[in-house]
Amino acid sequence: VAYRDTWMVLDDLADRKVTGDMAKGLVRSTLEQLEPESRSIFERILKRDLRIGVAAKGFHKVFPGLLTRFDVMLASPYEASDNPVLVSPKIDGMRVLARVDCRHNKVDFFTRNGKSVDTLNHVSDTLLRFEYPDEVFWVDGEGTAEGGFAESISALRRKDSDSRGIFNVFDILPAGIETDRPTYERYIDLLKSRVEDSQVVCVPSIASTSHDQTMQLYAQFRAQGYEGAIVKDPQAGYQLKRSKAWQKIKPTETFDLPVVSAFEGTGKYVGKLGGLTVMHGTVPVDVGSGFSDLDRETLWALWLTDPGQLTSKILEVSCHEVTPDGSLRHPRAKRFRPDK
Repeated sequence: VAYRDTWMVLDDLADRKVTGDMAKGLVRSTLEQLEPESRSIFERILKRDLRIGVAAKGFHKVFPGLLTRFDVMLASPYEASDNPVLVSPKIDGMRVLARVDCRHNKVDFFTRNGKSVDTLNHVSDTLLRFEYPDEVFWVDGEGTAEGGFAESISALRRKDSDSRGIFNVFDILPAGIETDRPTYERYIDLLKSRVEDSQVVCVPSIASTSHDQTMQLYAQFRAQGYEGAIVKDPQAGYQLKRSKAWQKIKPTETFDLPVVSAFEGTGKYVGKLGGLTVMHGTVPVDVGSGFSDLDRETLWALWLTDPGQLTSKILEVSCHEVTPDGSLRHPRAKRFRPDK
């Protein structure tokens, strides 16, 4: 076959018109003919790595409508209030949305970023038995497996996993996902629709009429082993963005840790600080968030010219928790501690 361009090559590889040793030879010959920049793009397409250092939000602003967006409703940090709210335990797992299509007897599972998940397929039959008035609807929830957060994420992402994950459901939505239907009505819909199954669990949602009551529920959930609490405006609809209609309460820990190294950033942070490596006991931890753009420029210049000035510093780091291997989950730089 004479190929006119690399797109024909990619199409034939994707359609498996060329396989085995012939495919390997075709890839090698194509790479040899490409310029370095094109070769890099071709390799990244084959590896399914199309990161370009631009966040999805910025891409959609520059090229609106070019790509299909997949968004979910996200929670903002909690702000104390005595307004009536619904409070649920915050499940420590992987956010998953299930598209239930009763017309075609099919259920598809996706992460919050729109990536397909196939390790919850065993709950498909249960979701198809939900008594929802629409033939196509979405169920929003959190996937978990045995063990903690890291174990759940690992098990649910592995294609060869034999884990019988649990789908903890907390919302039910129409085909278009976004809706003005109030939270409390959707929760009633969910309670009416769901089918009893040990692998599909409905997350409780409890009414609170004061900040004190909300914090009592949060403390109760923490004592039960949950990550925290989600606080929802009962009158709010479901928006495809981060919203104050959903708020989260979860603990943070802080540690004062010695800086041992620095690393360069990627994407828009090439030539700037990507983050600092600190030592938590005997475990090195990369801290890549919490720095301003000015911090990244200044600290990277300091690292290149006088690294000793950085490795003599103590960095205050916040995190969600200490992981079983002694590392820190979601570490974030807060400030340097010149007093230590």
